[in-house]
Amino acid sequence: MNNQYQKHIQDDVSETSHYTTPPSSPLTQAIDHNIKRIDKIKLDSHITKNYQNQNTSKIDNNDNMFEDLLSTSDTASQKRNSASNAPPSNFIFETQKNRVINLTSNIIENMKQKEEDLIKIDISQFEFSYPTKPQSFIKTTELGDLAFLYRVNKNIVSVCFNRMQYEAAIPLSQVTGFCVTDNGKILIKMKKNYQHYFCHHLGEYPYLLEPTPMNYDPTGNKFDRAQSLLLTPHSSVRLPTLSSLESRIDRLYFCKNGIHNEVNTEDELKIYITCVFPHERRAIAFPINAQFHILLDTIESRFGKKSPIPRYRKNKEWIEINNDETWRIIKGQAIGKRILRLELHIW
Repeated sequence: MNNQYQKHIQDDVSETSHYTTPPSSPLTQAIDHNIKRIDKIKLDSHITKNYQNQNTSKIDNNDNMFEDLLSTSDTASQKRNSASNAPPSNFIFETQKNRVINLTSNIIENMKQKEEDLIKIDISQFEFSYPTKPQSFIKTTELGDLAFLYRVNKNIVSVCFNRMQYEAAIPLSQVTGFCVTDNGKILIKMKKNYQHYFCHHLGEYPYLLEPTPMNYDPTGNKFDRAQSLLLTPHSSVRLPTLSSLESRIDRLYFCKNGIHNEVNTEDELKIYITCVFPHERRAIAFPINAQFHILLDTIESRFGKKSPIPRYRKNKEWIEINNDETWRIIKGQAIGKRILRLELHIW
């Protein structure tokens, strides 16, 4: 080797030898440049291939994931076709958040189901009647303090009080009569020595937990030996709601079980009257055979309108109702219809 271009190689094997490269000819430089280009192309190709493989793997994983979802969707779709009432499936990844959402959704569905089996009427006053002692009352001015409940599937009616935390339940088997009176109140007539029970709810309505039974009357024995309950609905309660309640209890309990409803006879056919005042609309259920002066008294006592003058509109003309004869003629406008209903304007 030429000593000019060769350094002395030391004997110490732990030290790396250093040398210098002799100057290259133009041809050698061209060859070396091409070799570097080929190596770079190979390296780029290798990197690109690895990147494509990684992407392909990700795409394959995504494809598999969506194929699983589609498969799940197809299976759920087949289940829906075979059982139309089955709820739709949720195609989501299971996470802690989703578990909470699903749990909340289930609670809401259960509450909706319970609401369908429960009818609630807001009440402003309970009136207790007794055979041998004066009447007693529970009153409120707050919406949501008192209420009437009808549990359809259990055939139980209840009255709730003290922010609805206390409930007095009466099985319909202990009730001899139920109706909505002419002035829009709920009348419940009970058997002598009727059975009833009390319970306490933790929290206000709607109830989320099972109640705690009570072995005493939290009203101070107002329910003891009562023969009837007269409930005054809150002013926000509409007549169609009360009419639907009355019809449902009469149909699902009294008629279904062949039991005579003592306070709802065939002679008490009612006409439903919507009273249109200048700033509000109110409604009453009124005996169709009642005289005109009773209608005026009912409107005055129910709505606080003194000396009301009801008018009926027919063919863009106003007919003033001022005696029994005009009242009989106006009632004839409702007779023959599926629902006896009139709309009277009161100025």
